[in-house]
Amino acid sequence: MTIGHFIEHMDFLSIYQWFSGAFLRISLTLFLINDILGIEKKGKKALCLFLICSMQLIAISLPFSDPKFINLITDVLLPGIFWGMSGYFLIIVGLIHFGYRWRRVKS
Repeated sequence: MTIGHFIEHMDFLSIYQWFSGAFLRISLTLFLINDILGIEKKGKKALCLFLICSMQLIAISLPFSDPKFINLITDVLLPGIFWGMSGYFLIIVGLIHFGYRWRRVKS
């Protein structure tokens, strides 16, 4: 399938969609980090963005072999996500339970 003279394959559109989605996710994350930190001054915002981007560049430049990366994911990341989300779930259930009991006693 062709679109005009310059675009021969539709693979171009999938790669474009992939890059634009990654760009949007990264830029939204950077914006939210600055917003959560509550930084008001432009100079401090720029410094914070520079530091975060520098840390990301350093992290992606580290030489990890595939087996080390898989071990990191299976031994550290996945159990950490599991226990973090379990703790978050228990806190939310506790807040809902005690909030419901507090509202019932107040009524």
